[in-house]
Amino acid sequence: MTQSFIHLRLHTDASLVDGLVQLKPLISKTVKEGMAAVAITDLNNFFNLVKFQKTAHGAGVKPIYGCDIELDYTAADGSNYIGGATLLAQSLDGYRQITVWLSKAYTENQKLGKPVVKWNWLAQDITDGVIFLTGGTRGVHGKALKDGNPVAAEGFLQDVKQKFSDRAYIELNRTGREGENEYIAQACQLATQLDLPVVATNAVRFLEADDFDGEYTSLNGSPTTISQEQATAIEANTAKIGFPGFGSTSGLVM
Repeated sequence: MTQSFIHLRLHTDASLVDGLVQLKPLISKTVKEGMAAVAITDLNNFFNLVKFQKTAHGAGVKPIYGCDIELDYTAADGSNYIGGATLLAQSLDGYRQITVWLSKAYTENQKLGKPVVKWNWLAQDITDGVIFLTGGTRGVHGKALKDGNPVAAEGFLQDVKQKFSDRAYIELNRTGREGENEYIAQACQLATQLDLPVVATNAVRFLEADDFDGEYTSLNGSPTTISQEQATAIEANTAKIGFPGFGSTSGLVM
């Protein structure tokens, strides 16, 4: 049976320290779960794009090309936020535009060795063919809300709507992290107020719950021993909310 949702935020091993997913197992899992499409949104790169396209098409799965970025935004009150966002290529022109922003981030605006995209670049360029997901709790507006600055959060979302029109989505996450329920309530209120659609995403970093230890090791550089009580809690949480594995019913409802 074909699922009515797809994953829109997923890191492969091309994200280096922030993803373990390999392409062939990913596509096999996508087919097994009855999903018609899947996105990969590696951090600041399209390294796996060509292999992704060939592997997905070969299995009859629609590939969605995107990337996660860090976005530098200064609000009208002067407050500055660097938050996450996801850019999805809707067309060839959109893909090309995303690569321009990534190239500028790598060559002109690295912070602590990490490329950061400036909002001003997006504001000045043509964004046709690019879908913008606001980043959820990790996004500019999410950080502004957590900071007690709803005016800055609203201003950012207004700017996003003005620039991306019907290709802008407020991102919602429910992955068991602290502060998510408060964020969801505020984000949904802003979505209604600003007439912006919402999309639920999951931060997929591996395909199976058993891969958790490998992902933790890749992030921290060394294996970590956990108690049986902690392991049981992790397993229960993963089964309940599907994070950060593949089986969650999050994504864009088609």
